[in-house]
Amino acid sequence: MGDKMLWDFNQVTFELAKLLMQAGGATVVAWFAVRWALSRYKREKHWEHRLKAYTDLLPAMGALYRIHGIWEEEELLDRKATGEDPDETRKLYWQSRRTLDESIAVARLTLPPQIVDALVILNKELPNARNNANSFFEQVENEASAVRKAIDIVVPLGRKDLQIEDGLKSRELMSPAS
Repeated sequence: MGDKMLWDFNQVTFELAKLLMQAGGATVVAWFAVRWALSRYKREKHWEHRLKAYTDLLPAMGALYRIHGIWEEEELLDRKATGEDPDETRKLYWQSRRTLDESIAVARLTLPPQIVDALVILNKELPNARNNANSFFEQVENEASAVRKAIDIVVPLGRKDLQIEDGLKSRELMSPAS
């Protein structure tokens, strides 16, 4: 009887040790899984914040560039040649400038330093273009040049930052097979 009790005790101890090892192993695996999922979630959220910053910045810069094109055309041809409402154009210009200013503040938190530097330079060059110009046309050309330079810096660095492939490859995947 003593041997049987010892055998049962050893068997129970062994089964209990197996259960504890399985629970410990499952806890370790769960801990790693939660850490991995949380770090992935944080990376994705950070990526979304960066994307939001770019989607605020680029349309504002694009609108500024388009407005400068309208103003250049109006100066070269005739004030009303473009058919654009001057009040609406001026309103869109200042709205885009405000959006740009607000987006730069967010960009300082989320975007790479090279992009922030380009935006800060743009933000300084826009008022300087007005002060350093001898005519409205020259001011518009100077501002358009500053905006274009910033766009040329931000877009490729943004694509790299967001790890977006070349646009041609993306378009090829989306086009129907011929």
